[in-house]
Amino acid sequence: MPEIKNWLYEFIQPEDIKAGEIAEFVSIPKIDEDAEFESITATILYKTERRKININKGNGKALAMVFSTNTDLWHHKKFTLHLPESPEEKRSRMKYIITPYIDVAVSELKPPTREQTIAALIEKGVSKEQIVTMIEIGAIK
Repeated sequence: MPEIKNWLYEFIQPEDIKAGEIAEFVSIPKIDEDAEFESITATILYKTERRKININKGNGKALAMVFSTNTDLWHHKKFTLHLPESPEEKRSRMKYIITPYIDVAVSELKPPTREQTIAALIEKGVSKEQIVTMIEIGAIK
């Protein structure tokens, strides 16, 4: 039988959670047959440590909406943890809230300026007369 201290440390506890920290599933979540209530457990990488996490129905639904209902696909997916803050979250009586984390690249592409467009056309070999015509018809703004 495992020591209680080690067993408690193995699972993420509310006092371990620091808002904004990103965690990652390093195992495929599985149904915990020994749990008192239905839950899924998984091994995660959190703050450079391998820990276990319980995923209840509420958190599981939030993850499934983003990652898929097939937990096999959650392996190496990232998420954040935070303590319940809003009244709705507090009413849920969850110890912590799991939020899927998705790397989103924000595009900083802007349309080229008129000068950049003209320079690119000249580089491609378009004549100045053709560029003037394009400006007159509104093809270059």
